[in-house]
Amino acid sequence: MASGILNCGTRGTPGACIKISIVDDDENDLLLMARAVDQSPDLESAGSYRSGLEALKRIPSSTCEVVLMDVRMPGMSGIEITKRLKHIRPALFIFLISGFDDPHTAAQARKAGADAYLTKPFSLAGSSRR
Repeated sequence: MASGILNCGTRGTPGACIKISIVDDDENDLLLMARAVDQSPDLESAGSYRSGLEALKRIPSSTCEVVLMDVRMPGMSGIEITKRLKHIRPALFIFLISGFDDPHTAAQARKAGADAYLTKPFSLAGSSRR
């Protein structure tokens, strides 16, 4: 690898990585989050999706453990997708992300089953297992 960063699969410690799927309709945000995941030695990408429908088709059968998902997306909100994913995979950790610090939306996110509500910008620091 040109960057010198080793991904989880090359370290020889199976199960040491947190597998993350990213769902965001904004291509720039999706790329920024994917880059942050790729650069973390404790995180591994399990897929990136630009729509909620695509995420609903792929995440249930994927190996991901954590979903980082935008709240506001066309077609289906991150809150609705959270409800559906939690119904299918209750143990999945879902972090909803918003550009707005709105207590009402945060409450809706928790009610839907989200494990956290993060406001942009945020950091993936501290997401590693110890």
